[in-house]
Amino acid sequence: MGTELIAAQSAPDVLDAPDFEDPRLDVEGFVVDYIAWRIKQGMQEWHEQPALPFGTQPEHEMMRLKFFLS
Repeated sequence: MGTELIAAQSAPDVLDAPDFEDPRLDVEGFVVDYIAWRIKQGMQEWHEQPALPFGTQPEHEMMRLKFFLS
């Protein structure tokens, strides 16, 4: 009963996998985003910065603040 109920309530596009396995939330993408953001905080520029295939994600912004405040 419990398994069927959870499956029925899940959105059809929700993957049953860890976040880091979602290509949009790839660890490499977050690291590039975070380093670029920290460099920008120091009023500097990262020449030849790798492009983020999905751009900056809302999860990246939340993690920046988490690591910056820690």
